[in-house]
Amino acid sequence: MTKLKRPKLKWAIGGLLLVVVVVVAVVLLTGGSSKKKAATGGTLEAGKQQLLPLSPSGRLAAQPGQDVTGKSLVVRTIVQGKGFWVGASDVDRVYVEYDRPAGPEGTKVDLIGSVKPAPTNVEKALGLPSEDTAKVTAEAAYVTASSVTPAKKP
Repeated sequence: MTKLKRPKLKWAIGGLLLVVVVVVAVVLLTGGSSKKKAATGGTLEAGKQQLLPLSPSGRLAAQPGQDVTGKSLVVRTIVQGKGFWVGASDVDRVYVEYDRPAGPEGTKVDLIGSVKPAPTNVEKALGLPSEDTAKVTAEAAYVTASSVTPAKKP
């Protein structure tokens, strides 16, 4: 009896093992989820519409006059005596008009308020620095808060 050689079978098994190794490596390196992880800047909603993260257009996805609630929002920067910015990053953030202290930068707050349309002259109407003015103008709206409290612990 002669031994049958099966080189194609060896290549197929080797290729299959390589694919398995690559899949396992991808799952381990990405955490096993293809879903985008939520930003850690908190939640900001108008009705049932999430305002953070911002819409792909960069505009605030809410209608002026809508009630807004925010939970565990990270205070990014403070504009003394005017308000503060909340969100996950310098790009993904929303201006909140509030004339009382909200807490130091980096703290988390809950808020209640409403959506306001961006005024024609944001710098003059809101008293913001130029780069903040540009951001509110691009978003076409901002939030005015009636209540801001330290975030409740989960």
